[in-house]
Amino acid sequence: MLVDQLWDLAHIPRAESLICDLGPSFPELAATIGDGRGVVASVQHRGGAPSAGGEGIWWWRDDIPSGFPFLGEGMRVRLMPLLEGVPCRVHGMVLNGRTAVFPPLELLSLPRPDRGTFLWAGAVPLGRTEPELEKAARRAGAFLDGAFAYRGPFAADGILTAYGFLPTELTTRLTSAFEGSDPFVRVMLHAATILARENADLPAIEELAAAALTSSRIDIYGLATRASEDASECSLAWAADGPHLSAQPVHGHMTLRPWVRGWQLHARLNLADLPGRPVGMYAPQLFALADKTFGTDFGTVTPPFGVTVPAPRLP
Repeated sequence: MLVDQLWDLAHIPRAESLICDLGPSFPELAATIGDGRGVVASVQHRGGAPSAGGEGIWWWRDDIPSGFPFLGEGMRVRLMPLLEGVPCRVHGMVLNGRTAVFPPLELLSLPRPDRGTFLWAGAVPLGRTEPELEKAARRAGAFLDGAFAYRGPFAADGILTAYGFLPTELTTRLTSAFEGSDPFVRVMLHAATILARENADLPAIEELAAAALTSSRIDIYGLATRASEDASECSLAWAADGPHLSAQPVHGHMTLRPWVRGWQLHARLNLADLPGRPVGMYAPQLFALADKTFGTDFGTVTPPFGVTVPAPRLP
């Protein structure tokens, strides 16, 4: 939980935060950091490895969720104010003498109001350049180089707010965002990671990363613990009021299949056919359709904080 100190040392603006034990004073500390805006709490066992996919992260506007792990022993909590904006990720690679910055991504980290948690639904192209994201990535790369002589990939996650990009997490690896890309490109990027550690010059790395992270199709995922069908696939068409089942895959398809911990929903959509950006505005409608069609238990899922779906326009 030292990432906030790293942002400070790298001179990258961030949101305020507070790290504490999960003890009797926790509710008061949470109220202080939230300051009426709401709170996001990342819970981790002391000395434990970081989690992924939104596990161990809670949020609330007023009351702490009933499922929050108050009784956990040896727990540490990182508290931050609830930020409104688009969750984003920017990858980079520290090379000998420069930092390569890759195309930015939108993170589909969708709030679950009934649970006070998040549904992790994947990463999709942001669809535009953001100078603040690039600036943060270059500063992070320069810091990793200067402070640790680091070579290789990294990723900075955060929220693109009305006041700029505020980072929340730093990862020194290629993330799961590359899993849906062409296998050949993934192998080439893995080779580039190894070569970067040997100070190799990689002039085409940005082009290679762009091939992996920019696409006309997007993939949205979700894990459910319950479903009324073991496996199924349906075609989708997008209308003014959201996605509908279709006889033909007009705008994409949605698949449900058994998974390690229940069922995995996978929707593959044509990006140009969606009503607009950010994708997080419309992704919750897919999970509502999945519950109706497959009997899954995603429940109420909403767009990211501060992101609202525009009302349909009358013809």
